[in-house]
Amino acid sequence: MITDLRFALRQLVKSPGFTILAVLTLTLGIGLNTAIFSLINDLFLRSLPFKDVGRLVQFHSGEKTATQLEWPLSAPRFQLYREGQKLFDGFAADNGVGATLTGLGEPVQIGAFRVTANYFDVLGVQPIRGRTFLPNEEEGADVAVVSEHFWKSRLGGDPQALGRSITLDGIAYTIVGVIPNMPVPWVGPNGNEVWVTKPFVIPGFSHERMMRGTAFLRTVGRLKPGLTIEQARAALPALEQSYRAANPGKIDADLKTDVVHCRKKQPANCARRSPSSLPRSPSSCSSPAATSRIFSSCASADGGARLRCAWRLGPRAPACCGCSSSKACS
Repeated sequence: MITDLRFALRQLVKSPGFTILAVLTLTLGIGLNTAIFSLINDLFLRSLPFKDVGRLVQFHSGEKTATQLEWPLSAPRFQLYREGQKLFDGFAADNGVGATLTGLGEPVQIGAFRVTANYFDVLGVQPIRGRTFLPNEEEGADVAVVSEHFWKSRLGGDPQALGRSITLDGIAYTIVGVIPNMPVPWVGPNGNEVWVTKPFVIPGFSHERMMRGTAFLRTVGRLKPGLTIEQARAALPALEQSYRAANPGKIDADLKTDVVHCRKKQPANCARRSPSSLPRSPSSCSSPAATSRIFSSCASADGGARLRCAWRLGPRAPACCGCSSSKACS
C-alpha cells in the first residue's frame, strides 16, 4: 500500500497540470455535495426549530372528495374555529404577501407576512430585541416585527432600531421587535423579512369579498399538553358543522378540514409560498400549466383582485378567488 501511494505521488508530481485539475475537480465536487446536502437537510430532514414542535399542527381545507387537503382556511372559518376550539393552547394564522419597501435606499420588493397577534407565541419564537405583537394590535395598529437579517442588512444592526419607522406599500410601520431568522421550510427559500398585523386583509380585495369564505390563511395550532392529533381530528366534524350552520352562504361552507403535524410536513405543503416573490410571482408550489388555467378563469371573471390572488396561491387559488374547484369564478 505504501509503495502504491509513493507511485501515485510520483505520477502526480510528473503531471502538475493533471494534478491541479484533479484537485480542483475534487474541491468543486465536495463543495457542491456539501451545499446540496445542507439544502436538503434544511428543506426535508431537519425538524422546524420551534418550541415543542411536536405539539404544533397545521390546518388545511379542501373538497369533501379530495384525498389530500392543501387549501388554507378562510377568515370566517378561522375565527369560528379559534373561538370554538378547546384543544389548543393557541390558535394563530399568517397571510403571506409581497410588499414594496421604501425609505431605505431604492424601492425593493421584500417578503412580508400579515399575522395574528399571538402568532409568535403559538410558534414559540422569542424576540432577540424588543417584543412581538400585543392582542390589541391585531386589527388596527401599524407595527412591525423584523427578522435579524433585515435588522442587520437593511438597518445596519442599529441598536436604536426599535421605534424606527419603515414604509411598506406606502404605509409607515413602527418596528417593535427583532426576531431570529425563520427557518427555510417555514418561510420558503427566499426567506421573510417583515411581519405586520391585520391578518384578515388581502391587498386588492374588499373586506366583504374576503369574508365570503376566501381561503388564504395558513393556520397553526399548539395542542394542549397531553392531547394528540387524533383528538384534534375527532373534534373537527363538530367545528365544520358549526361553521356550515353559521355560514350557509359562504363559498367554503361545504369544504372539509384536516390537521397534520408540522414536523412531518414537506416544504411544498407546510411552508408558505416564498413571500419575497409575492404577489408578483407564481407560487413555488404551482406548475405553469395550473397557474395559467387559474389566471384564465379568474381574470376573465373579475380581473385585478382575483388575478392577484391566483398569482399568490397558484393551484390553491380557486377558493381564494371566490370559486369552488368545480366551477369558474362567479
